[in-house]
Amino acid sequence: MPEKIKLEFISDIYFYKCAYVGDDWEEKYKDNETVLSLLSKLISAETPEDDGIAEAMEDLIREIGGDEETYLNQNGDFTVDGKALDDIDEYDEDDEEIYSVYDGSLYLPGNFGDARNVYESQIKKSKVCVLENTQNKKHIANLEIDRPFDAKKLKYKDGWIEYDGKPFESEESMGCAIYRELYVDGDEPGNPSLDYIVEVEHGMILISDEYLGMLGVEDGTRYKIKLGRKQIRLIPETDEDEDEYEND
Repeated sequence: MPEKIKLEFISDIYFYKCAYVGDDWEEKYKDNETVLSLLSKLISAETPEDDGIAEAMEDLIREIGGDEETYLNQNGDFTVDGKALDDIDEYDEDDEEIYSVYDGSLYLPGNFGDARNVYESQIKKSKVCVLENTQNKKHIANLEIDRPFDAKKLKYKDGWIEYDGKPFESEESMGCAIYRELYVDGDEPGNPSLDYIVEVEHGMILISDEYLGMLGVEDGTRYKIKLGRKQIRLIPETDEDEDEYEND
């Protein structure tokens, strides 16, 4: 009778949900006062930390549901009969997937990404978008196989790990946490998508009014120009500076 050995993989499992609505939100939910109220509150939020926003995000996920996908994290602690593998790199016959083990951790290829990457298209096209990430921490999955172990038989298929065509069986999850992200018109409230880069055009540097607005700069504000070897500094003038100009 073949001698059995146990494979174990301890990782994190992520459950994603995405609730989103487009510019037609008023028409789409005109008969749902709860959703209209929630969306109005979310749209007017200046930051995700505004009072009541966390509750509104949770309510929106519950009210309109959303897309859900499950991903297995790309790395975790992998053991064979309780012993970590040595450093190896293995690949399948078609050289389509690379598997690597380093310091006992198994690194897998696949479609795993954070919630923002997974739902990038929904975020861009929506008026309001709420992402929910439920993380099962230290999820334990195992499989009993006949000796010997062959790393080339490991596969990562449809978000799950398997060996020689047999999927690992879930044993337990040791805890869970829920995270939510809010996007309005494709951006996080209070976090405008600015690149903080300006270019010289026709011999002039033009600074966008978005940056000036963040600093509260008003029309007519004057700056001193300080030139370094490779940089330019703008220093706001004071009342004393203005008096010096008038006396010159």
